[in-house]
Amino acid sequence: MKRVFRFITAAVAALLCSVTAVNAADSYFELNGFAFSINDEGKAAVRDYSGSDTDVTIPDKLLSAPVIGVGDYAFYSKPITSVSFEAASQLSSIGVCAFYNCASLSELSIPSDIALSFGAFQNCTALESLSIGEGIGTIPEQCFYGCSSLSEVTLPDSITEIGTRAFGECDSLHYVYLSDTVDTIAPGAFEGSDQVVIRCERESYAAAYAKENSIRAEYPYSYKIGDANGDGLISMFDVTALQRLMAHMEDDPDGLLTLRGCVTGGTLSAVDITLIQRYLAHMSVPYPIDQTAWGYTSAETV
Repeated sequence: MKRVFRFITAAVAALLCSVTAVNAADSYFELNGFAFSINDEGKAAVRDYSGSDTDVTIPDKLLSAPVIGVGDYAFYSKPITSVSFEAASQLSSIGVCAFYNCASLSELSIPSDIALSFGAFQNCTALESLSIGEGIGTIPEQCFYGCSSLSEVTLPDSITEIGTRAFGECDSLHYVYLSDTVDTIAPGAFEGSDQVVIRCERESYAAAYAKENSIRAEYPYSYKIGDANGDGLISMFDVTALQRLMAHMEDDPDGLLTLRGCVTGGTLSAVDITLIQRYLAHMSVPYPIDQTAWGYTSAETV
């Protein structure tokens, strides 16, 4: 039933975008593959793209008119692999479903102070790298819905609101970093993104939201590298704790033993234990054992 509901949701969204795109006829100019309109104030908005370039740069001006927007459905289902907004210094908005179903778009950097719209990057299934600029206040409904290759997202401090299914059906999404400025997250914002972990401040709205919606939350945590048992010292007790963990004789439900004991920064292994032993024997170790570091934990009481 859940799979059927997801299919219906995606189908309805696609139909909505398709129908509206067809009906969004307007008078426009064409230049270098861009179809665009110019308003009464002499400002331009990109309405369509028919160029052959797959690496697209949104221009600063078209026919001397500053580009202030990418209109609704402008790049709907276009086979572009990248888009750069940096040249468009006056760009202020990206419209409804503007890049819907750009299935080859693999990386994206959204500049500061841009207003995003419903479904702006929905179904960009190849999107792996996403950077969002400061000054953007809202991730609207279904903005990144169906971006199934996206694995990690860091939202800037300016974000206060995340809309319904904004990151829905992002199958590979593992970590979302949210600041304590976020004060509104819609029900189902991460619907279907079953692997997602919200990394946030312990007492934040995002932490409360995660708990209420049965989403794993992890919190920033400082620790000493190599102090596996957390007693403030590097000793053979840490070595023993890690040996027991690797022999499945000890549990690590919050990941703290692993976090503190993994001195190499990768996956915990016998190498980490050996390095701690070398440190205790006053032998040279090419890692900062006994120095303070930061990580994330789901532990409620640290």
